Amino acid sequence: MINFEKHIQNLLFEYDFFIVPGFGAFIARFTQPAIDEENGNLIEPIKHFDFNSALDEDEANKFLNHVMRIENKPLAESELQLKEFIYKLKKELKEGKIHEMAGIGNFSMKNDLLIGDLNEQMNYFHNAEFDSKISTFSSGGLEKTNDFFEPDLEEDIEEENEKKSNLLKYILYFLPVLILLAALYYTLIYLPDSKNTKTELAIEKTDLEKVDSLQAPKDILQLKAIDSLRIDSVIKDIPAENKITSELKSEDVKILSNKINSEIYRFNVWAGLFRQKSNANKVTNLLKDNGLNAKIEIVGKNRRVYVPVKTEADAQEMVKKIEQLTGEKAVYFEK
Repeated sequence: MINFEKHIQNLLFEYDFFIVPGFGAFIARFTQPAIDEENGNLIEPIKHFDFNSALDEDEANKFLNHVMRIENKPLAESELQLKEFIYKLKKELKEGKIHEMAGIGNFSMKNDLLIGDLNEQMNYFHNAEFDSKISTFSSGGLEKTNDFFEPDLEEDIEEENEKKSNLLKYILYFLPVLILLAALYYTLIYLPDSKNTKTELAIEKTDLEKVDSLQAPKDILQLKAIDSLRIDSVIKDIPAENKITSELKSEDVKILSNKINSEIYRFNVWAGLFRQKSNANKVTNLLKDNGLNAKIEIVGKNRRVYVPVKTEADAQEMVKKIEQLTGEKAVYFEK
């Protein structure tokens, strides 16, 4: 497992600002160096950090790029382990506990707001070495020195601009290839599949029209359309005087009905109801990352995250999986 707390502590010395995705931002504040006129000691500059949980999206991937470089792991694995680390940490904080990160500070949660009380005793200047006293004096007092440490923000800006420039080059390089692949997919896969689908729908529609034209008694054959795709058929014993003599036999109706019913998702397993779109997307992505067919449904001003399944046994199993992944209660309902 990756020790993300150690990486956070190292980046406090290297950067003045960085974001841990899904957790929050660390923002530096500085005090300038000074000279103690009483004893000639040089008071070194101080670099402290503030924490802001509202900034939790890192488009530049500065933190993950650092982890990947040090740990020599791919992006997908690093990102997955980071999500697990953040999930367990927030779960611990929601239980009212205080989490201490060595060399960084304490983190807690109040009214669903993540709070970071960072260590004010730490000075995060990178390789900051200063003489304890001024070696030379002038007749008028202490000699001035220009050996003050100034944080170099331009280097970070240049690094970010270089990353954006490289990303744009990659996009322009691969864009023709992506367009070509999309054209091949549309020509070789999508169009033939679309034609087959239209043909199947036309055949099913013709079969249903044949059934309607039979005008069979309701107690013999009853077809009910559900959501334009779901058809339940009820076939009883047909008296000899009422037997269907059309081209379409009762066996054909059963085959058609069973074919459609086999594709029905009869149950929805609800993972949660969210007012904020970002929270719904986070849960949906978590479920999809673990191989679940998660979807979002708009319910008034809220968003419901759910996973459709076919059988009640599947629904019960899906409830267990969702509760293990999210740590929250999940329920299922039949449509």
